[in-house]
Amino acid sequence: MSFFSRTFGALRPAWLVRAYIISAALFALVAWMQWQAITTTGWTGQRVLTMGYFVLCLILFPFAKLVWEELRNLMLGDNLFILNAIVMLFLKAVVTATLWMFAPFLGLIGMAWLWFRTRAA
Repeated sequence: MSFFSRTFGALRPAWLVRAYIISAALFALVAWMQWQAITTTGWTGQRVLTMGYFVLCLILFPFAKLVWEELRNLMLGDNLFILNAIVMLFLKAVVTATLWMFAPFLGLIGMAWLWFRTRAA
């Protein structure tokens, strides 16, 4: 079984597409901000590395989100929390942005977890 079929085949396609859409939206936002800085100062080595990091964030975000959801389910179980919608949406946006920023680190953990989870299959 190949790496891609084991990794991507273990996830629901609708969940994966939604995660990549969110990741692409965040990438577009930060790439636009980078582009604004590039037009004034030009391309530098730091800007190239930053854009490379953003591309890694774009690719690995669904796996970082998987790590977060698995940890959240482990800690909270089937509990239901009732919050103000504004507070909940703000916290969800903060968690999503944080996961996207740390996706190259958390995403590798998520990919390894999927690899070992599908090993027996």
